[in-house]
This record gives sequence, structure tokens and C-alpha cells, in this order.
Amino acid sequence: MPARHSLLRRQLKRHFPEGLAFIGPWASFIDAVDSAYGAFDDDREMLERSLELSSQELLQTNSEMRAIYQAIPDLLFHIDQSGRILSVKAGMADDLTADARTMVGHRIQDFPIHGVGEQFAHALEQLQRERKMVSLEYSLVRQDRRAFYEARLVPVLAREAMVIIRNITERKHAEEELRHTVSLQQSTFESTADGILVVDLDGRLVSCNRRFAALWQIPATLIASGREEQRRLHIVEQLKSPEEFLRRVSELYLAPESKSSDTIELKDGRVFERYSCPQLLGGVPIGRVWSYRDVTERQQAESALRAEEERFRLVALATRDAIYDWNLQTGQIWRNEGFLAIYGGEKSFNADSVWWEEQVHPEDRHRIKQSIADALIELNQLWAQEYRFRRGDGRYATLMDRGCIIYGPFGRPVRMIGAMTDISERKQLEEQFLQAQKMDAIGQLAGGVAHDFNNLLTVIQGHLSLLRLGGMNQPSAQLSLDESFRAAQRAANLTRQLLTFSRREPVALRAMELNETVAEMTRMFHRLVGEHITIQTLFAPGGLPVLADPGMIEQLLMNLVVNARDAMPRGGRLKLQTGDATFTEASVRDHPASQPGRFVHLLVRDTGTGIASEHRAHIFEPFFTTKEAGKGTGLGLATVFGIVQQHKGWIEVESQLGEGTTFHVYLPRLDAPVPVIHGLVEAPALVGGTESILLAEDEEMVRQWMHELLKRFGYRVHATASGVEALEYCRKNHPALDLLVTDMIMPGGLNGLELGAKLQAEMPGLKVLYCSGYTDTIIGADVLGRDNVSFLPKPFDADKFLQSVRRRLDAS
Repeated sequence: MPARHSLLRRQLKRHFPEGLAFIGPWASFIDAVDSAYGAFDDDREMLERSLELSSQELLQTNSEMRAIYQAIPDLLFHIDQSGRILSVKAGMADDLTADARTMVGHRIQDFPIHGVGEQFAHALEQLQRERKMVSLEYSLVRQDRRAFYEARLVPVLAREAMVIIRNITERKHAEEELRHTVSLQQSTFESTADGILVVDLDGRLVSCNRRFAALWQIPATLIASGREEQRRLHIVEQLKSPEEFLRRVSELYLAPESKSSDTIELKDGRVFERYSCPQLLGGVPIGRVWSYRDVTERQQAESALRAEEERFRLVALATRDAIYDWNLQTGQIWRNEGFLAIYGGEKSFNADSVWWEEQVHPEDRHRIKQSIADALIELNQLWAQEYRFRRGDGRYATLMDRGCIIYGPFGRPVRMIGAMTDISERKQLEEQFLQAQKMDAIGQLAGGVAHDFNNLLTVIQGHLSLLRLGGMNQPSAQLSLDESFRAAQRAANLTRQLLTFSRREPVALRAMELNETVAEMTRMFHRLVGEHITIQTLFAPGGLPVLADPGMIEQLLMNLVVNARDAMPRGGRLKLQTGDATFTEASVRDHPASQPGRFVHLLVRDTGTGIASEHRAHIFEPFFTTKEAGKGTGLGLATVFGIVQQHKGWIEVESQLGEGTTFHVYLPRLDAPVPVIHGLVEAPALVGGTESILLAEDEEMVRQWMHELLKRFGYRVHATASGVEALEYCRKNHPALDLLVTDMIMPGGLNGLELGAKLQAEMPGLKVLYCSGYTDTIIGADVLGRDNVSFLPKPFDADKFLQSVRRRLDAS
């Protein structure tokens, strides 16, 4: 049998002749060798194929490992047991302070990676000792931002290890944010006023806050015990309707995605609002959150508020007043039906504040708006004013409006709630009552004034009668003239006193020295009080400057001295004293009418009969007097009080029956001193003229006196008895007039003011001197402000009249 294997054929051919046939055992041996060669070839082919596959797998694995090394962001070092870096397998070198490739051949613990070399040294020791993975964390600052790293040392061979360094900055930040979020949620969970309970889908407690345990009064041991049935029983036993509570809970557990809110009542009277919503994770319910809020006080407050609102509604229906609620933010005003009774008419009314302001009388509107603004600025809670309000039919009603202002945070005005009362009828009754009082007062005043004027007229007529009889020597005649003038001046002072009391007398303030005024008046007081009364004066050194009306201060002194004289009919001592007084914030408590600052002090003290305690509170009231009927008008001290008030001061009185009376007058002191004029001041010489003057005066005796006086001083005068007569004279004769002298109040339908206006319109440049027994207020500031107009109050003497005429003519 020929050999089948090529190697066997070549070997047989080399040692045996071709064609030699092997038989017997040799043939079997040759066949066995041939089979062995064939089997060896098969095994070799199989091994070659296996080696080829292993090589391909190894290449694939190496390729994948290279891809993994290139893809992972971690640094990967191959080190020996001493920490020497054998190779850098992966990672980015910028995570170190040096290029990772330069570190090959050096020990990793020798490179000061921001002070963590010592940490690596300890980790290597632990790795060699325990032969298991060791990890450490460190941080370094890169680009002004701290980065965090985790290093893991993993043994790979008996004497080698791999070091994996991973940047965990983002993970650290995420962990920090997670801790912050959990802390915030936990703080919120515990700080809320609501009781929070979290359960799973089977109703088992997951967590709850302390407020929940406090609301339901659950002991901490029961909360921590895990005994669900006992906790539920503890809650249910406190409820008024436990069946309803459990029914609602069961319904919600059967519908895990549903929400719920209701109110539950406890046996102890508390009321809870209960809210429930599912706890979702990825949109899937995993449990339920319950929230319980104690609304007991709120419900009680709401109930009380409803009761108050019902009470307010009933009051608003029952009262005759107009109740309103004004929203100061929007300007809207709610009014009750009582407003209809005030407004009346068929016209509708608006609900905003602008409409209300337009209904207020124009003369009252600014005052009312300003008073509300002042109240809001000063944060006043109460406001009240009286004003006229236009009804729906156009007529005006007088209202008393009282409001309570409600302020919000930071003093911001929010609302004003008030009531309007129609006091029109009451005002009419008050006016009728005041008119009746006025008529009664006029009767009292007439008696007192008649008494005083009769005495003055008796003096004047008596001395004039003596002069008419003749035969008097020059000193006696001069004495009679002086007494007549003095009586006339006292009559003028009485008129001035009446005007001052009624506040119609104008105040002419100027700087004056109080000591000088008191000293000058004292010389006259000696004659006024009589020899049975001793006058003592004490003056403060250095002067007492004050801004005042000299005539009024003289009137004040006169009234106080006369009052003291009348209190000492059998004689006594009168003391006049001036001084300086300073009041502080503390000292004004002892003087209710006082105010802080520096003042001049005038003291008038007598040793007379004194004032009874029941009369002291009334002595400054008009027409109040303790004198006999016909002995006084009751205006003396009332006039003193009015003068002090007009000068922004105050007056105090001390008195006991039988021990005399002391008046203290305080007036604001001037800072600058008043220059003192020494010696007598000569009166200016009386100067006449040749100008043409038209005189209009309805009182014949006054007209004749003024006419004769002006003619005697050279003026060309035409006198008329009324405004109508004066106007007719001018229009008929067309005289060239320089000055019109006219009384204010004249008969015939044309008063002095109207006469002056008409003549000035027809004769531009005509100058006017108005005369009147009333004050200049009846003329008006707009008229007196003109350059060619002036005013002379009556009564006046020849000197004052001639000076006023000359001054008016000479004025440019």
C-alpha cells in the first residue's frame, strides 16, 4: 500500500528502492507511521487556527483598552511598590501641577500636588500592608476655583498597582446642593405652622414634623414606636366625627392620585383644615402627604367679624346719620341708606371722593381738604369738621362729619370710616338762640355804655357851659378845655374798647419798650385812682422790648388799673412790676396756657376785696361783672384777654377773697432792643394848603367842624351831606378836585366806598381819604392797597385830621 503522507514518501524513497513492497509487520508499521503523520498535520492545523484566533482577540482587546484609556477622563498611573510611576495609561495631564508624561520614573508621593504627597505616601503604605484598594480625597485651586479629586490605589501584580485619579468637583457641588436642599426642606418641614404627615401607599407613617405631633398631642415615644394602629386610634379618639374622618381617608387611599381638602372638628373645640395630595416620583404615586392647619382662632375671628358686620348693618339701618367707608387708596366711598335722607332729591350721587369734594361748599372746600391732609400727615386717628354740603336739589345742608382714620403698615392711611350728621335745623335753632343772647347782651351793654357815656358827656357839657357863661380867667378856662378834651379821649377809648372786644379793631404792631409805656401811663394813673391808693412801680433793668400795638397795651393797663381801683374803694396799694420770664418745656407744665420761649412779664397787684373762687373762671367772659347794675359793662377784663390773645401771649390770675388780686400778663419778647428816645418829642407843625377838597359827611356837626377846620388852614372846600349829593355836584360842575374826604356809611344808597370808586373812574388821579367809626376791614385790603387811598379811623382831633389830609395830598 503506497504511503499517503508526502513526508513519509520522501523518507522511504531515500532509504528504499522504488517499488519495494512492504509486507507483514513492516506494512503495518508503515501504515501506523503514515496515520501518525496525518494526525500530526491535523493537530498542527488546528493549533495554527487557534493561535490566529487568539492573536486577533488580543489585538481586539488591546484596541478596546486603548479606546477605553483614551475615553475615560480619569488619570491612570501604573506604579511599582515604591510608588515609582512606570507609565501613564490614560487621563488629561492638566489635572496635575505638572505634565503627567514628565512624571514617569518619579515617585508619585514626591510630586507636591498642592500638599497631598503625604496623603499618597500613607496610602501606599496601607496598600502594601493590606493588598486591597485604598482611596483618598484632596483638593487644589485651579483658575481661582477649588477643584476636588478622588484617588484610588488598586493592586494589580505582586509588586505593582494602578492609581486612578478622578475629578469629583461636580459631584461635590451636587452633594453640597443636595445637602443644602435637604436642609432647606427639613427646615421648611419643621418651621411651617402646619402639621405635616407623610405616609406610603398603605398608610404607614414615613415621616412627620413636630407641629403634627403637637397638633394631635401625640407622644414622641408613640411616633417612634412604629405602632400604626395605636397612632391612628390616638387621632381618631379626638374627633367629633371619626367615622367621616376614616371614610375620607379610605377613599383617598383607593384613589392614590386624587387631592382633597376639608375641615374637621375636634372634641376640645379646635378646628383643623385638612389638605391631602399624592407624593409622586417620576409621575407615579408612591405615597400621600397630609397637611393639618389649626384655624380655630381664624374661624372665631371670622364669626366675630360676621357678627360685627351684621351689627354694623343693623346700626347703619337704624341710625339717622349717613355712615360711610372711604377707601383712601382708590378714593371709592361706600355709604348707607342714611345718606339718601341727607342728599335728598332725585339726582343720583357718585361713589368717589371727587364727587363728594365738588358737593362741599366752595368757601368750605379748601378748609376741609386741608384739615384731612393735616390729619393724615400728623397720623391722627380721629377727624371732625363742620361744613356745608350741596343736596340733590341744589340747597346746602350743614353737616357735622366725624371720621376714624385707619392706618396700615409704615403709617400708610388705608380707610376712613365715619358718620355725617345733618345739623341744619340745630344750626338754625342755635342762631336763633344766639340772636336772643345777642339782644340780651346788647341790652346789658347799652345800660353800661349809656352810664359811662352819660358821665363823659356830663363832664364835657359842664365845662363847655362854664366857658359859655364867660368871666373865667385864662387858667380856669384852660382847665375846662383840658378836662373836656380828656373826657372826649375817654369816650374814644370806650369806643376803642368795644371794637377791641369784638375783634374789629385792627392791630398796629411795632417795636416798643414796655418799661417806658408803663412809666408814662403811671403818671396818669396817679390822677385816675385817687390819693387814697398808693402806686408802687418796679421796672426790670435793661429794658423789655416787645412787638405790640401801643394803644392796645395802654388800654390793657388802663383796664387792669381801673379794675384794681374799683376793688379798693377804701384805699390800698397798687403794684405795677415788669420783668423777664423764660419758659422751658418742663416749666410750661405748671402754666397750662403758656408756651416755651422768652417773654416779658407785666404784674398788676392790688390789696382789694379779691375775687371769689366761683367767679374766677368767668372773669374774662364778656358782660360778666360783679358790680352793681349800671356800674360797668363787663367788658374790661374781656378786652384785656382779647388784647393779650391778639399779641400771642397769655394772662394768669391769682386771687383770694379779702387778700387782693394779682394779674400776670406774658407777651413774646423781642430779641433786638428798642432804641430809647430821651426828652420830649415835639408834635409836627400843622400845615395847610390851597388844594381843592370835596367833603362828604352825613353828620352835620362833624361836617361843619371838618369844613371850618379845612377852610381855616387855606383849603378850598365844598361840603356835601351824602354820597349822592357829592356825585351830583361833581357831574354838574366838573370841579378840578385834588382830594375826596368821605365817610364810609352814608344815607341815600351810595356809601363812601362806592362814591370813591365812581369819582376815581371819572377823575383818574383823584386821591381819597376814607373816614369811619368802623375799622378799615370794611373797606378791604384790595382798596387800601392802592397808592391813592388811605383810611382815618374816628374819632380824631384836629391835629390828626390835618396831618392825614396833608399826608394824603403830598403822597406821590
